[in-house]
Amino acid sequence: MKEIIQKKLDRMSDLEQRHILKNIMWDVFKEIIDYQDDVNRQLEKRLFYDIKDTEENYIIYSTIIKRERIKFVKDFLYPLREEDKKEKQYNKKELIEKIQKKEPVTAATLFLKKSYPELEKIKIEQNYYNGTIVTDDAEIPITIILKQHYDYINIETDLYNMFMENGVKWTTINNPYIRKFFDVVIIDCAEDISELRNFKEIVFDLGELERDKYLDYIPVWNIKKTTAKGDGFPLPVNDKINYEHIISYEGMGVENGYLIAPDQNMVSMRKTENNLIITSEESSSIEWNLYIIVQDYKSIENDEFDFPLLFNKKKERFLNRFINIGNKVIRSYGELNRLAGSFVKLDEFRIQEIKIQDSIPDTLTTYDFNYYIDDEIRGDKFRKVMLLEFERMEMDYLRYDLLSFVVSNIQQYFPEYICKGVIHE
Repeated sequence: MKEIIQKKLDRMSDLEQRHILKNIMWDVFKEIIDYQDDVNRQLEKRLFYDIKDTEENYIIYSTIIKRERIKFVKDFLYPLREEDKKEKQYNKKELIEKIQKKEPVTAATLFLKKSYPELEKIKIEQNYYNGTIVTDDAEIPITIILKQHYDYINIETDLYNMFMENGVKWTTINNPYIRKFFDVVIIDCAEDISELRNFKEIVFDLGELERDKYLDYIPVWNIKKTTAKGDGFPLPVNDKINYEHIISYEGMGVENGYLIAPDQNMVSMRKTENNLIITSEESSSIEWNLYIIVQDYKSIENDEFDFPLLFNKKKERFLNRFINIGNKVIRSYGELNRLAGSFVKLDEFRIQEIKIQDSIPDTLTTYDFNYYIDDEIRGDKFRKVMLLEFERMEMDYLRYDLLSFVVSNIQQYFPEYICKGVIHE
């Protein structure tokens, strides 16, 4: 601005008028120009020193491990539920009272190493199994059933809502394990236990499912809950309403993803080279509840797990990055197959045919990982079904789940359809 005014003044031939006008211009506009220059410098500094989060900061790893192993991976993997670190202790008196009243009561939670269709069959058939309440001098028969355990899925739902509140793009989490946990529920007891005050243990037999049941395994992921307090006093921002709370990365890491826990009066959050900056109406220094998506995978790279470590990391390809910029329209089988194979270690899924149908087939081999994402604009009854037929492949108990993960990711690009997947016969 100063240069423009000076050039205009230089064109004036009358030196006296030019001097008078120059003094007037500087008196009137100097403070405005200086203020604008200062604002421009601040904007430039923010553009150059703010770090934009990418999907690489929010890769989520997941598996299940024996409870006692949690201490060996605690710097990278953490239980979905804090209480899972310790074995659950049931109130035996309360449990006995519920059994006596014929109320369903959960005796244990276990993992079933079964495929998605097999688990769906178990849920539909709802078979009865035999169990025993073991006391010092007797064994009391009981009847049990299996019911799907939803607590872990609800935690993932809460995480999605947190992503939305923090303005972070959601990428489908590749975690089929949490969908294979079941509660062992006691529904009947063959004898009167009104005089029973205590017992040693409850045992049960799941028949043909015995070899596929895993007790004392818990789901873990690379999400750490912590608290952090801002460095010094919050700094007021230009709007004179909000304040910036500056938290140093020391001990946390700039490569990680960060989420602010709900209900903390947070307006926005951004990262710089050295600090995490939270903008809030809160004028005093407070402790912030944070969720850190830890990216230090190398700390467990050589560890062996009973169950494979799954993740939603995408391949380092230009096309994968390009398709995430803007609203890229997918028009060909090649583009769709690139999308299907965009995740690391998921190369085997190839789409052979696409069918557009009016209704969902009776038999399905995939489910929606993101069922909790509501589409408030497009109702299901107005959408057609996009049936993706995949080439035949070697199947194991996780294959249908991984296929569902791929289809759930494709669903995000085709909101006008209900996407389902099948294995081509």
